Amino acid sequence: MGPTAIKLATFAAAALTVVGIVSILTDLVLREKSRIRDRLREQVGNNNAARSRRSDLFKEFNLLGARQPRTGLWTRFVVMVDQSGLEVEPQRILQIAATFAILGLILGVTLTRIWFVGLLTALLGFVAPVIYVYILRRSRIQMLCQQLPEAFELMSRAVKAGQTMPGAMNLVATQLKPPISVEFASCCEQQNLGLPHDVALQELARRTGVMELQMFVVTMLVQRHAGGNPIEILENLSDVIRKRVRLAGRVRACTGEGRMQAVVLSILPVMAFVALVILNQKYAQILLDRPKLLMGVLFWQVVGIFWICRIVNFQY
Repeated sequence: MGPTAIKLATFAAAALTVVGIVSILTDLVLREKSRIRDRLREQVGNNNAARSRRSDLFKEFNLLGARQPRTGLWTRFVVMVDQSGLEVEPQRILQIAATFAILGLILGVTLTRIWFVGLLTALLGFVAPVIYVYILRRSRIQMLCQQLPEAFELMSRAVKAGQTMPGAMNLVATQLKPPISVEFASCCEQQNLGLPHDVALQELARRTGVMELQMFVVTMLVQRHAGGNPIEILENLSDVIRKRVRLAGRVRACTGEGRMQAVVLSILPVMAFVALVILNQKYAQILLDRPKLLMGVLFWQVVGIFWICRIVNFQY
């Protein structure tokens, strides 16, 4: 093992030791306070005092995405973690990502003795946990969309039988399977703890990130202020969502080949380059001796990935 690898290993060991000590101290010293904060966040959400101020009626349509305020990367990441259903703090995910980045840097430099490959493996190690959270979020949103028609039909039958809207939502929380039951149970528990009905519905829409649930929240807010037939609203929403789910299935079927090509074209060049560096470093050294050319290739590779994603992803 060369001096560079020893230095990197020492740095990684020190960094991991610091991360471990901070985690242990946080768990030991701030355990009770963290549990209380997590329990309050779980039950009544974040910044609900600000959300509880009553706004004008049609300002609630910004839930549908027509006028979303600009937020920072950290806020978007926190929202993505909440919508993924993981019971992990965003800070802990960043710690895991940093650990993977350090391990990737050590493995890349140790195996290839090339700093650029080490930086690339460190970047992949840092991005991997974020991609995992994104995949979980997308899968959970798809499951919620598939469960919503059944939930709205159940609520419609409950209201026909004489139940109130909170009672119908509680029925969904007790009768259906997760994740829809978990979200509605959290909304009902927030109302039982004293959170206003409008704020609890808005928190449900924000926490899930599902467009169809945002439509449900807006219609319930309008019905609550202006009146209307909740049974007809729920039946119409169930029909619309079933059509949207069918359309989403057709879109995924028509774009399946393009999405598979996007995955292959995105992964194949990187894997081929890494394999070439490991198996025949002299041949790959021609490209490694020209870092500007290599950075240009990487830049256009990223541009091509985003371009293909824009082609195969449809807004409907």
